[in-house]
Amino acid sequence: MSDLKGRSIGVSIGNATSKTYLQHLMETFLTANGIQAHEVRWVPTAQNWDGQFGALSSGTVDAVFCEEPFMSGLTRKKVGFLLSDFSDPKVMAKIPGAGHLRASLTTSAENLAQDAQRAETMVRMLNQSLQWMAKAGAKEIINRLDLQDKDEKNELINVLSRHPGMYARDVRFSRRQIEATALFMRAAGILTEASFDINTLIAAQFSGVKP
Repeated sequence: MSDLKGRSIGVSIGNATSKTYLQHLMETFLTANGIQAHEVRWVPTAQNWDGQFGALSSGTVDAVFCEEPFMSGLTRKKVGFLLSDFSDPKVMAKIPGAGHLRASLTTSAENLAQDAQRAETMVRMLNQSLQWMAKAGAKEIINRLDLQDKDEKNELINVLSRHPGMYARDVRFSRRQIEATALFMRAAGILTEASFDINTLIAAQFSGVKP
């Protein structure tokens, strides 16, 4: 990883006032490996096949920071090789709050107060989807997407088969995930107020909380 110092990295980048999740994650990851954000050159790269494949194969960047299925696809097509894999426990152990929440269903406090029933319905629908996915096989899940590209379809089936725990089994927030999310957000510089309680952002009356 130390060889990335002074190199160009392709990643989804925000704007002058805000950073994308992937940029925050990559900066935290580099810091954990002794590289500061200003010691690499950031190159805006779209999170799609054309953006990832084009940036790496053309030599526009020295490395790309991407999610699945791009990572598997790029290595399978021999466009590049893995420098680091976040599914590796040794890699994850270096990142503060590595078990943080990757995505969440979000709305404003005003919307919750004005239409709690609609929020409850949305959460229930998501819960049903997650519970169905937990029981279904990878092929059954991907077939629901009705993808026309056979290679893309097989790539996604491959990824889900190798990472069966990629999606939560229900909508409940885990206390461990909540704590990890606060730790990650502080390490990434998103939460700067030490006394802020991240639990105040969770509408547990709809989703519920588990250990």
